[in-house]
Amino acid sequence: MEPVIREGTPVVGEKNGKLNAGDLVIIWVKPEFVAAGEHPALIKRLVMDVPHWVKFPYRDHPNSNVRAVIIVEQINPHR
Repeated sequence: MEPVIREGTPVVGEKNGKLNAGDLVIIWVKPEFVAAGEHPALIKRLVMDVPHWVKFPYRDHPNSNVRAVIIVEQINPHR
């Protein structure tokens, strides 16, 4: 996230805060998708607001084929 957050800077998040486009967010990755030695948290910038019906922690309804989508961006390198 450099230059916004410098490498090694401690980061504190608000677990139940309201999310808006442009906010920095912490995304926790499921353990089965984290490589050995990697941290399970990612810091990204939220590109669009989270749909009003999405509550965290999010769980897909087992009988639905609809999935919630959030769009985030990485700053360094930008993507």
